Amino acid sequence: MDGSKFSKIEASRMAVRLAHLDRLLDLTGEVIIASNNLNLIQRKIAEFSDHRQPLSKDVLEEVKVSSITSDRISADLHHLVMEIRMVEIKETFLSFRRLARELSKQKDKKVALEIVGEDTLVDKSIAEHLNEVLTHQIRNAIDHGIESPLERKQKGKDPTGVLTLKAYNKEKFTFIQIIDDGRGIDVEKVKKKAVEKMLLSEEEARSMEKQKALDFIFFPGFSTAAQSTETSGRGVGMDVVKECIGNLGGEVFIETEEGKGTSFTYKIPEIAAVNITDALVVRINELYIAVPIANVATTLGITRNEIQTTMRQGENILYLGKIIPLYDLMQLLYGRKVEITGGAIPVIIIEYKNSKIALKVSEFLSPQKLVIIPLDNYFSLQGISGVSVLSGNRFSYILDIQEIINLSRGYRKGYEAMEKKGAAIKAAQGIEEKPAAEKVKTTEKGPSARPAADQAQQAQAVSADHLDVFFEEIKSMVKDLDKVLLDLEADPKNSGLINSTFRSFHSLKGNLLMIGQKALGDYIHEVESVIEGMREGKVEINEDSIDILLDAVKCVESNYGSIRAGKPIEEISPKARESLEKFKAPAETAQVEMDLGDLKEKTFAMDHLARFSFYSEISKGSVPYQILLNFSSDYQEPFLVAYLILKQLSRIGIIHSTLPTMEEIEEGLVLDTMKILLTTSHSVEKISRYVTERLRNYYDVTGFEYIKVEE
Repeated sequence: MDGSKFSKIEASRMAVRLAHLDRLLDLTGEVIIASNNLNLIQRKIAEFSDHRQPLSKDVLEEVKVSSITSDRISADLHHLVMEIRMVEIKETFLSFRRLARELSKQKDKKVALEIVGEDTLVDKSIAEHLNEVLTHQIRNAIDHGIESPLERKQKGKDPTGVLTLKAYNKEKFTFIQIIDDGRGIDVEKVKKKAVEKMLLSEEEARSMEKQKALDFIFFPGFSTAAQSTETSGRGVGMDVVKECIGNLGGEVFIETEEGKGTSFTYKIPEIAAVNITDALVVRINELYIAVPIANVATTLGITRNEIQTTMRQGENILYLGKIIPLYDLMQLLYGRKVEITGGAIPVIIIEYKNSKIALKVSEFLSPQKLVIIPLDNYFSLQGISGVSVLSGNRFSYILDIQEIINLSRGYRKGYEAMEKKGAAIKAAQGIEEKPAAEKVKTTEKGPSARPAADQAQQAQAVSADHLDVFFEEIKSMVKDLDKVLLDLEADPKNSGLINSTFRSFHSLKGNLLMIGQKALGDYIHEVESVIEGMREGKVEINEDSIDILLDAVKCVESNYGSIRAGKPIEEISPKARESLEKFKAPAETAQVEMDLGDLKEKTFAMDHLARFSFYSEISKGSVPYQILLNFSSDYQEPFLVAYLILKQLSRIGIIHSTLPTMEEIEEGLVLDTMKILLTTSHSVEKISRYVTERLRNYYDVTGFEYIKVEE
């Protein structure tokens, strides 16, 4: 299945709000204070012990306050970490816009993707797991759910089908819905297929309720599609969807009406951000078992007379007018009977989804908040999901509710073969930093004296320590471009979006060239001509021209693994090349030249808004600088080197104006000199060090000087 390649590579990273870090720092301070107080209390207790005196009332009160404070801090830390891991579902939903667009074109259908509840917060682990299941559902909906424009017209529907992704939170559950207004599911067809596969008899099929029949959709290999396609219909996938949602502790519900559409709803618990749970601790013989409170229906003390026997085998009890099967927890887990010393038999009733069972235990202990330590797969035991440490440093197992219910029904979990995942892609594999002292400089003017095809040498110009910055920027730009391009297609007259698209592709090209990806960088440079045509009104912004840009984005995305591994991309797909050719702007017949004169004597041209910004920064305490930079352009075009230098300088200050202007730089009207007007809070020494260490070493700046700013 498709899905974000970036999420698989960078799944371990996420952005954290500064406010959360500040709160974490505050709680860290509280932990230190609480620890100091505990040390003081320990010394006081030791003094009383040395003198063999009972603890005073004041010390006992301090112990009580310390315990309450510790509980509060641990709860606050737990809630904070959960908040940190919560992300908006928006990014997950938006990543499917391109998939829906491509599939609808591939199937000659018109489909509008609507997103509802994009600000819904979900645990990051849920968002990551949803990529695969939503991809399959979207494929199914477009391929088999939504009709062709002609069929929809014949039914009196709008030719454009609507596919809706919806999310909301309710009663500690996250609900995700995939809704289409297509043809709906033919329930009778589902029953007929189930009979053909001998899953039920014809008599059972005739009397079976609609919802029960729909459950067959989740049966492995079950499909009602008349013809399989490369998109869907092979009878695989919906079982995987149900299993994946089930692994998150959730359920899948189907609502459908023939001729009107289908809705799939995932009901998923708001999973805790860290492995901390509230549990009821029980004892079975010499073992301690922690049962998650969320799955505890009740606890009872029953007599032997209250236990009923079914056919001299199974035991059950009556609870709230319903018969609940009764099992020995020790017997289920270890094949031995539980030891009960008192008169009443301690019984705990647990529930999972629509199932309830009662378990005999030796003793009820206190509820506790526990940290779960998951068991390694090599040491898995059915019915046990992990271990924990109770108060008093006692060892406890964590009960796996779903699996213990499976055990009670006789479902034994087989030992499946373990598959080792491939090692993570190493950043900048094979690229080593070349010491600055070894860099070869050339004073020749005109064409570079270095071989243009030497990509490895070019890559060495960037320190391995800084490569991650380029990789992260490439990933971020591609992700943002997906959204910007689809927005531009919907609003083609928006000049801000056009300019934003050009700047993003420009930066993308620069980063690719700086890390040695010449073929990809050159390809993106060619795509820029299409965007330039859009800016000048020579290229119409429509589905075809946007496809060219999306193809380029997809090309970078699909090759991201190779980019990170430092493997040059030698060829671009012929299809992408072919579609690009007809949109490329005609080549200029003559090189435009511009006499820049002596930049040192030229003054900056700023409009009223730029001047306001400039003097506003000065009023805040920033210092203005005019910096004259000379640079070499042996690796790339001068305009690209100039752009990258400006990008780096913007990290230490605000650039108000440049000579040549930014428009002139983008048009290639720059040689080897730039003059920059910058305001910054940094000292001149720090700026000089930054230029020397960063720009000289990595961006071929050959000289710089400061010019007095005229008041």
